Amino acid sequence: MKQHAAAFTLAIVMASAALAAEGKLEGKFERNLEPLLGEPTIDIQQAFKDQRLPNVVVATDGAVLAAWGWGQVRVRRSEDGGTTWGPEIAVGKGLLSGGVTLDEKTGDILLFTEAKHPPAPLTMYRSQDHGKSWKEEAVVIHPDGNGNVPSMCMAEHGITLRHGEHVGRLLRPARVYEGKRGYNSAVYSDDGGKHWRSSGPFPIVGTGEGAVAELSNGHVYYSSRNHWFEKEENFRYQRPFAWSYDGGATWRDAGYHKELPDGPRYRGSRRGSNYNGHFGMMCGLARLPVENRDILVYSNADTPEHHRVRMTVWASFDGGKSWPVKRLVFAGPSAYSSLDAGPPGTPAEGWIYLLFESGGAKMARFNLSWLLEGEKTGDGDVPEWVTIASNSASATEARKRDDGVWRPLPTSLEDGLLTQRVACWERNRLWHMVDGEGGYMLSGFQSRPGQHPWQGEHVGKWLHAATLAHERTGNEQLGKTLRETVERLLDAQEPNGYLGTYAQKSRFYSIPAANHWDVWTHRYNLYGLLTHERFHPDDRVVKACERIADLLIGTFGEGKADITRNGTRRGISSTTVLESIMMLYERTREERLLKFAEHIVKCSENAPGLRLMGAMLKKEDVSGPGEGKAYQLMANLLGYAILYKHTGDHRYLETAQNGWENIKAHHIYITGGPWSRHTDYNGNKECFALPRDFAPAEAVVETCSTTTWIQLNLHLLELTGLARYAAEAERAVFNALMAAQHRDGIDWCYFTRANEAYRGYSPKITCCASSGPRALEMFSRYLIGEVDGGIALASLVPCSAVLPEAFGKAKIKVTGSYPCSPRVGIRFEEAGGKEFAIEFRDPADARLTSVRINGDDIALSKNDRGFYRIRRAWKSGDGIDIDFEYLLKSHIEAPKDGPRWVAFTYGPWALAQTTEKGAAVAEPFVGKDFRPEAASEWMEASSPEKAGEVRFRIKNTQMLLTPYCHAGGRNSGPRTYFQF
Repeated sequence: MKQHAAAFTLAIVMASAALAAEGKLEGKFERNLEPLLGEPTIDIQQAFKDQRLPNVVVATDGAVLAAWGWGQVRVRRSEDGGTTWGPEIAVGKGLLSGGVTLDEKTGDILLFTEAKHPPAPLTMYRSQDHGKSWKEEAVVIHPDGNGNVPSMCMAEHGITLRHGEHVGRLLRPARVYEGKRGYNSAVYSDDGGKHWRSSGPFPIVGTGEGAVAELSNGHVYYSSRNHWFEKEENFRYQRPFAWSYDGGATWRDAGYHKELPDGPRYRGSRRGSNYNGHFGMMCGLARLPVENRDILVYSNADTPEHHRVRMTVWASFDGGKSWPVKRLVFAGPSAYSSLDAGPPGTPAEGWIYLLFESGGAKMARFNLSWLLEGEKTGDGDVPEWVTIASNSASATEARKRDDGVWRPLPTSLEDGLLTQRVACWERNRLWHMVDGEGGYMLSGFQSRPGQHPWQGEHVGKWLHAATLAHERTGNEQLGKTLRETVERLLDAQEPNGYLGTYAQKSRFYSIPAANHWDVWTHRYNLYGLLTHERFHPDDRVVKACERIADLLIGTFGEGKADITRNGTRRGISSTTVLESIMMLYERTREERLLKFAEHIVKCSENAPGLRLMGAMLKKEDVSGPGEGKAYQLMANLLGYAILYKHTGDHRYLETAQNGWENIKAHHIYITGGPWSRHTDYNGNKECFALPRDFAPAEAVVETCSTTTWIQLNLHLLELTGLARYAAEAERAVFNALMAAQHRDGIDWCYFTRANEAYRGYSPKITCCASSGPRALEMFSRYLIGEVDGGIALASLVPCSAVLPEAFGKAKIKVTGSYPCSPRVGIRFEEAGGKEFAIEFRDPADARLTSVRINGDDIALSKNDRGFYRIRRAWKSGDGIDIDFEYLLKSHIEAPKDGPRWVAFTYGPWALAQTTEKGAAVAEPFVGKDFRPEAASEWMEASSPEKAGEVRFRIKNTQMLLTPYCHAGGRNSGPRTYFQF
């Protein structure tokens, strides 16, 4: 259709915000390749349910806009890089004309519609708030040299030119409808979209529905649908292209790509009269925002037949000359498509977006690494600079996964309850372990066989805890003792790698099916040695650990003995070596170690009485696998968590998280300790029992289990950044763990109970007394961390840290006496005005009442990880004051065949009565009309004997309840649960 008028006036919708300053592009739109690489990732969502015609563009602030519509044009926006999408925003009636164009100079977005199938009246809309609202403005489109004013319909999005002499020019595809002689073209504007000039025609006639991309040298690449052939035999499957060297004003040097398809052969059947001359399909095209590189991505249906199916993307690394790799996105029905990529420094950075017709519209987002793993086309090769960058990014991504979402920062303890308990261990039991009981910690290695089946575990546990203590305190004597202990342990290793305490004939490689703890010993030797080597690199230590691993692989690897036939409880004690093997893999990156770790999982899944991952993925109870041996089962979950860190396989993370969920829901006292009990369906009292068998005077908490539960929570915090894991670790530390530690700093309990006549403290070197200090040190290491570009406080105990360079090396100090008091301060020192976020969480069973910054009240809400987050520029002298209200709550346990029980918490504290050994106890709630939800009806605060002491009295009695960790002693015990 010819329009011989001098100009054609349109209506445009304009948003309310003011235009940005003209004359230069806003911000930097191209950076390096790295954000597009990393772990290969893709996801697909349904964007719209009906109609047709897609365009996707990413705004300057990173908001992703999906534009769509045949009848009613609308958009949807995502402000988080495409993870979630807002509601549909109506723009106007008609057909989406394609060519949605982002003006990178102003941030405006232009959108075109036509009243019906073109040629038809045009309307253009402008948004100045990144697509949230749209308004109208008159514009002018000038005809081309043939006197035609082009149509806009059914084209890929437009672009802003960034290079050459036409920087800032808006350019979008257009077309002239003139029957079989119609042709593609473009329109361009140098005044922000008010006036548009038409380019010369695309060199090949019968074309339509184009796409444009600018290269780094300023040349513009045009990809066109070959829309019409007079005769079927003239059909060419290849995609036409042409070039502009003058900013889109003219097009020349046309050709056909031998690799890129133009879409389906034609619409309708290949037989009879259904041939209608229509070929090809509208494609997606975008240049990735990589400085001085010309990486193009192209999308279309990858089929030579007549069906519109198999949406596929291709990549070119030389500006469209060759297309060496492609990958299928969606195999089902797929038609018109549109592509764009997120700009640097925004939530969309690193993502490629593909909006395509498929039962409505689907939105796929993926990274370049995902595309690079696709099929090689034979049309050239992926260049070396891409593969080198990809390999480097994969290693970087692996390191990020190793570090986790939440990364602990070196932290110093300030005066407080945690500091007191850590100091008790560091001044006393730490040294008692070195020489205590005649050098028991190492004697089993130096004079084999040892005295006890798991005597060998203690040195590894001590190395773990003592190394963390040394890194925090810098104690020179401790550093010297650590080095001497490592040397003595290495000297005990045999040439084949064996580093246990068993006699030759009884070792795991001599009797692979033995029911003993030899593999278990090697688990902890690996753990302790690798922890020390992490802070004090030593190739001899690494080689010693590799010899242990090779001996294990030679005994239990592929085609060898079944590791689940070794050890106790269906092999669950031996499969705990999984975590230590993965720690060694993290250090060496030797693939044989990862292969062995996954082989251990395979053996576990093939063992009918174990099958831990399968059981957890089905959300079965933890009392089943390995007879529910609590300590060892949770130690296995640690292995699955670290497997996820290094593989990205979400089954492993889900295994650990589902296990956590089950334990938290059904197997945790209010003290935070995982309880276990001997029943007729498990092996002994250290095995998880079903909730129906809850009995607070019989069910025990093994201190090894408490330690491993704390460690599991810290691992999951590291991997996910979720506040709930930090809260559960803290609850276990301040209740179950501290109750197991005597305040003399030497004695520990092997078991504790919620209700017991006295605490079983002992100075003996036992597994539990060696485990407990590890939990104190691990928790102290995770008080302050880095997450999502900010600083997070996992706990509000008094502590301090000097922050990394990215945070201006500011020093932060947490003040107060938490958990003894719910009032906390955060102070900033040596802070030079660097802007960053700091976040904190609620204590368990507490409510935030106020937050003040430098005396001014502020309102906060939680983020999706459960933390309160404050972002601002921090200066020396800045302070945050935080007040919580501890809530008094009751907690009910109702086993199937026994009495019901109630216990009470006050904020993070579990409350307990102290009862003298042998004394009769009364049940104050039996026979009463007890309402569990109304704890305050039964409890009243009691005057403390000393400042900061928590004391409650059960009303109408003389029964006092205090924090569980303070209740009971050598001749008295706690009563935490009461019958009702």
